[in-house]
Amino acid sequence: MAVANDRRNTKGGVLTLREAAKFLRVSTSTIYRLVESRTIPCFRLGSLWRFNLEELEVWTHHLSARPDGPADTEKRKKELSAARATRTRVGRRL
Repeated sequence: MAVANDRRNTKGGVLTLREAAKFLRVSTSTIYRLVESRTIPCFRLGSLWRFNLEELEVWTHHLSARPDGPADTEKRKKELSAARATRTRVGRRL
């Protein structure tokens, strides 16, 4: 139910850093570490980091799934590309 509430409260599926931390149930420090290590899908809007909700959902789904080998990696790349193609590009990607 918390995920459904987070979706209703976001504008266009784009989350702030604080909203992304709440969605993932981690601290903002953890989000900053993931951004620095280029682990989490995100983009900059001016000087602020933003997170696409759909990309975060795909990313978390793949973190929880056990990789089955190279085919799984290709599938993940395709799903992330599809998620990125569905949103308007704003700002600069990492």
